[in-house]
Amino acid sequence: MLIKGMIVKRALLVLAFVGLTGCDNPPAKKNTSATDSKPTISEMIASGTEEKTSQCTKGNVSLNCEFLSGDLLGTGKWHYAKVFISKDGKVDVTVDEERFFSVGTDSYFHEGVDVGSFKFKGLKDSRAEVRISNSNSVSTISLDVWNAADKQFMMANY
Repeated sequence: MLIKGMIVKRALLVLAFVGLTGCDNPPAKKNTSATDSKPTISEMIASGTEEKTSQCTKGNVSLNCEFLSGDLLGTGKWHYAKVFISKDGKVDVTVDEERFFSVGTDSYFHEGVDVGSFKFKGLKDSRAEVRISNSNSVSTISLDVWNAADKQFMMANY
């Protein structure tokens, strides 16, 4: 019974991922006009002009997201995170160059929305959670991160 539940969870996560990335489409680009020349996250970090933003690159078999978010604890710091999701439902998280490893997954369906939740533990005792939500009208990915003292210091979404 446990193995069957794990297979169902993995299937729901893959469905959510496919909804976010598409099946065989080339990488999607956001519509930007010539007047909307917002710098990339790496350009903001290099120039010291950070602002809260997120960027995801959708590929045929992966979703690669970058997040830049101000510190929720009021330190004035900026936090940089990367979330990589593969087609087979594997998720990789790095926050401020701290690597995280998976400690659990969960998925559920509620009011027409498939939700997959991935929990992580950092090498410095931080923890993180990535949530992927997929419905007929919208797909989202969110990242929440807590420090070793269990205080949330980062929240981002795409």
